[in-house]
Amino acid sequence: MYIYIVNLFDGIQIDNIGFMTAKEYLLQIRIAKSKIQRLQLKRQELREQMYLITSPKFDSDPVKTSTSGDGMLRLIARVDKLERDTIRQIEVLTELIEKMSGEIEALPNELQRTILFDYYVCGYTWELIAVNLNRSIRYVYKVRRKALKNFAMVHCSSVSEHDIN
Repeated sequence: MYIYIVNLFDGIQIDNIGFMTAKEYLLQIRIAKSKIQRLQLKRQELREQMYLITSPKFDSDPVKTSTSGDGMLRLIARVDKLERDTIRQIEVLTELIEKMSGEIEALPNELQRTILFDYYVCGYTWELIAVNLNRSIRYVYKVRRKALKNFAMVHCSSVSEHDIN
């Protein structure tokens, strides 16, 4: 079953905008979490760069007409803008994760919710989920298939039948 996805990221590039399966749609949570981690590293690097910026050196000659501090101010403004943009992107991605987590939580079956939430939101492996539930991996895969079909039926507009693996 395919679902149609609009761009949920408010201008942030994500993978597979258009028609995708419920599985591909939910994988966007893991992709978003990975992007958040990269953006947080970038933000930390920007902060470190800001702290490494040294103050301008003034010569004792007061007649100089060059403004050595202007370049410093431009650099600080650039780093500040990049940090604000990074924070905005993190906020958008976090909102998407919260929205999609809520969609998982709206499934009527508790076991299906748990399996999808643990994999897509918490990032657990299928094997770890099976161990945590005291079930076989094969059983977890079976419930996952049903959960993905139910997720697509509950939350998304179906446009064609497709086997969810």
